[in-house]
Amino acid sequence: MATAKVAVAAASRAAASGRDLQHLPPFKLGGISHDKYGMTTLSVREYVSGIYRDLGLDEIEVRKLQTGGPDGGLGLNEILLGKEKYFAIFDGAGVLVDPIGCPACG
Repeated sequence: MATAKVAVAAASRAAASGRDLQHLPPFKLGGISHDKYGMTTLSVREYVSGIYRDLGLDEIEVRKLQTGGPDGGLGLNEILLGKEKYFAIFDGAGVLVDPIGCPACG
């Protein structure tokens, strides 16, 4: 139900896609307040790094598909800070796919 409300809000604001609004307040439309819940570039990176530690994975050897990317601050910073081998990035503005890994990413 929240996704439908986000899509309606996106359409009313002429946003490219509903995903464009999902990280923005108000919560009643499916948004997440970055400030209130501590979603920052470094908290996202630490969350991902913690998963790698728990699974015993070497970040450099991980092949990664990421949804949300260059259009948003958190997604872009995750790409810049990570050392993974990106083989696909999906975002509102476009899609990048390279089966052997994008040389410009990570």
